[in-house]
Amino acid sequence: MGQRRQSKANTADAASATAADGVMQRPEVLRIRRILGEAVVTSATIDAWFESPKPYLDDATPIEWLERGDAERVVAGAEQTAARLAS
Repeated sequence: MGQRRQSKANTADAASATAADGVMQRPEVLRIRRILGEAVVTSATIDAWFESPKPYLDDATPIEWLERGDAERVVAGAEQTAARLAS
């Protein structure tokens, strides 16, 4: 990959990471972490949940969906996931 293309890719990755970091600071994320924390043992598993595409989010990740501003759908998915894991 050329120097200029690689630089653009790195800039895009950094912007995406910064946006995700901002999302992860929102109060609804803490609520979701508490919901999942009741059924999931490790924070790494919870982090992976946030980064994995979900069919009920139109195959987007919870982070992407939160960036769009629809936290309630992500919260509902977290509640369903926690209930499934707890049973």
